[in-house]
Amino acid sequence: MSFPLPSTLVLANAHLRLNLAITDGLIAPARLEATDGSVWADEPASVLLDLRSADGTILRAKALRYVSHTATDTALVVETEADFSPPSATHTLHVILRYTLPADAPVLTEQLELIARTPLVLHRAALTWRLRKRSGLSWLPVPFGEGHGTAAPVLLTDSASSKIVNRDGAVIHDATRARSLLVAKTPTDRDPEYVVVDTTARTLGFSGFRPEPAYNDCPRWLASGRYLTSPTRFELVAGPIETAFTAHRAFMDAHGLGLPADYAPPFNYCIYYECKNHWERTQAAALIPVAASLGCTLLYTDQGWETGFGSGLWDEPRLGKCTDFVAEAARAGLD
Repeated sequence: MSFPLPSTLVLANAHLRLNLAITDGLIAPARLEATDGSVWADEPASVLLDLRSADGTILRAKALRYVSHTATDTALVVETEADFSPPSATHTLHVILRYTLPADAPVLTEQLELIARTPLVLHRAALTWRLRKRSGLSWLPVPFGEGHGTAAPVLLTDSASSKIVNRDGAVIHDATRARSLLVAKTPTDRDPEYVVVDTTARTLGFSGFRPEPAYNDCPRWLASGRYLTSPTRFELVAGPIETAFTAHRAFMDAHGLGLPADYAPPFNYCIYYECKNHWERTQAAALIPVAASLGCTLLYTDQGWETGFGSGLWDEPRLGKCTDFVAEAARAGLD
């Protein structure tokens, strides 16, 4: 006996409500809203799966087909299959979506599990939530943006498209309601995964699952049959946008990634941005008094001092003796 598919799966508590939409047998997170009326996703999430089999077959899917689900008051687990186009008679990929929402906290957690019955290489993948742009919305990466610390939020009313990758998280802020959604990756001791934000002319997309060859040590063989993502955390934070960054710091602290009480790093002056990859001794020497006048205690040479990038050998013919250079910095009060 067959039963009709549900059109919506819901997970909700006193703070947040998650809706997953099922359309023509395909499922995706479609709406995330708060009980205060703020909306953080209002279009079905987009899916991208790009894999290769051992025999060279290319497998691509842009949708997940609903198979079954289990639900409790605080969790929703949905089993799906990658909807390959064209379909494969040999290969299947099960994708399990796991969502948890504690009864008394405005925190939704997402974790994905990929299960392959045959060895597959995972090249590109993404499950990207979608939010239509509207007045009052802006976003910032965590911990900082392009340009080494740009503080201005990216307003979602701007027409220019942008994309940011390789960040621990992102803050989406609704100035109208003085609320933020903090998107953060749970720290693990495995290869890092990142939050990715991209904007189009119409929507903001954010994803905690987007391993790519350029960013995350891919491709990965699913020879073991299983790939489990690190959890992605969606936390509703009240107040100005700065409070979401404080919440991210508290989240990191709770995982043992806070600063020790006696943390007192030196103020360093990095010469790379003036001197670039192959600086000369005279260039660096001119910056030593500049660094000292700013109160720095450490001169940070970054790249450019080696005979070749990664050699670990001081380029003495070009820069003179390393001991002489260190002594010159020390005379100016630098370590």
